[in-house]
Amino acid sequence: MKKVTLYSIALKHRIRNLKTELIVLLVLSFILTNCSNEDFEEQGTANLDSKATYTPERHEDLVGQTLRIENAGSGLWARISGSSNYSDLQVANQSHTWSWTKWIIEEVEVDGAYYYRFKNESNSKRFRPYSATNTSVYMAPSGWTGSWTQWMIVSQGNNEFLIVNRATNTILSASTNTDYTSAQHVSQTDGEATLWSFRDMDGNLYEEEEEEPGLHAAFAEFDEDETDIYLDGDNVVIETTGYPNHTSYYWGEGHELYLDEDIGANATPSTIPGRDASAILTVSADPQLATSSTSTQLGTIGISVSGAAIFNDQEGNGPLNTGVARGLDYSGGHIGPSVYHYHLEPKAFTDDDENLVGVLADGFFIYGRKCNSTGTYPTDLDVSGGHTHTTQHSDGPEYHYHIKNELYLDQYYLIFAGDYQGTPSNVM
Repeated sequence: MKKVTLYSIALKHRIRNLKTELIVLLVLSFILTNCSNEDFEEQGTANLDSKATYTPERHEDLVGQTLRIENAGSGLWARISGSSNYSDLQVANQSHTWSWTKWIIEEVEVDGAYYYRFKNESNSKRFRPYSATNTSVYMAPSGWTGSWTQWMIVSQGNNEFLIVNRATNTILSASTNTDYTSAQHVSQTDGEATLWSFRDMDGNLYEEEEEEPGLHAAFAEFDEDETDIYLDGDNVVIETTGYPNHTSYYWGEGHELYLDEDIGANATPSTIPGRDASAILTVSADPQLATSSTSTQLGTIGISVSGAAIFNDQEGNGPLNTGVARGLDYSGGHIGPSVYHYHLEPKAFTDDDENLVGVLADGFFIYGRKCNSTGTYPTDLDVSGGHTHTTQHSDGPEYHYHIKNELYLDQYYLIFAGDYQGTPSNVM
């Protein structure tokens, strides 16, 4: 009786252990099938010694569509090699039209950047690199949606794209032109093997929408009442009344914008009202630095954000002297010979800051004495006061001028005393 009892107890323990093992196996199976791959992926971003850094692009026209992914070099389509987890991604000829070659494009936004997952229509699995060191690409369980299943779609022109993994910074490649070859992820572009295009179920090629060129964001700073700015082909046309949009001694007594300033005998005798100061400046929408500089001439060398003209450091037959400077209004402007214009830092809209001053006749913008990129006076200006940095109006570095932070006649700052570094146009 005692042996039977001991045997019963041992059997109960064994059954209890089997139940525990079964529960563990079921839990592990659930985790492997449904948890994000980020729970299991290697930590950090491995890049297989990738040489290039890619910038995510948004291709929202692809999102939600069912497409085929076609290799540019071979014309083969990306397809799954089997319905099970961890099966290889392959390329196959275009006779394979069933669901294994159909991909649903999903979009993921991460910190303002857009990445894409490719979900197979037949089994809802997404492809990903095998690891940072193994170049294979396989189909991850359907619940895996982390960074290793996310890819950048990077345009290469001609409606062809690189497909670059977010986690590894490696590029999807067809590897060979052979049917049923496994795809790979590689560290560098490899000609047409790493170029891909997208086709819908009717065979139509996905074509990128060409963005219409728009006005540079800086032109939004110009006074709309005094200027009319528009694109004309590859050029920007700036039409201006030539009138400043701020107060000045030179509006003359009785005018609502007249400002009584202590200019006295140094003032020029003319006033702004009644004069035709209108002008038209046409510049390139994409100005480029010239191979050699061009000196400025007397007269208008640019248009300011106020609508009034910008002149250089010359007045009549020589440099701006103390007597003439004393006849300038608080914003560094006066009339002569027939239009109101600025010679000095126009304090009506820039005063020891980074504000936009205007555009010069070579198409490059000119800013105040400080640099938006650093918040202080730039130290890398060329002889014309220009350098290449990001501004408050650009997404990346671009050439532009600054008013130099150098005193003139011990108390003033000239707007522009150098040469054009681009190719100037005539102000009409």
